[in-house]
Amino acid sequence: MYTNLAKVSDSYSGHRRHVPKSQARAWYGYTEPVTRTTDASASYAVTLTINDLASDWFKSWAAKWAHDTAHLSSMSSRTQHPAYKQIVGLGTIAIPLLLGDLAEGQESWFAALREITGEDPVTDHMRGKFNEMRSAWIEWARKKNITPRNVRRNPLP
Repeated sequence: MYTNLAKVSDSYSGHRRHVPKSQARAWYGYTEPVTRTTDASASYAVTLTINDLASDWFKSWAAKWAHDTAHLSSMSSRTQHPAYKQIVGLGTIAIPLLLGDLAEGQESWFAALREITGEDPVTDHMRGKFNEMRSAWIEWARKKNITPRNVRRNPLP
């Protein structure tokens, strides 16, 4: 039996991967070519892609987003960047990565976390206070038993 896989590539690093067509639309570089593979290897490819490569994709997209939007002061403009949309497109897989990056004080991922989770633990009096907002999200994760994954981004060349 055969499964349709789509070739995807990360726009920043150029790495090419094969993922199920149904999931490929969430990533840059989606193309239509189909590769045939057995069910066993397709299952392995899905597991490998989701569990092992999400962190690499996140690091790449986060670095691209930070670099390309560093000059923008408007968060609404920054959230329109394609790399940001790719990160949000990862869905719940991105939550521990976003929280890990947030815990390290790298970026303010509050909008992405709200968009993915549909929740906002930040109260009105915390708005605009990065440390309080970060603490609220870290506490939210603790209550949900979500462990932030530490992600060290590679600097752009």
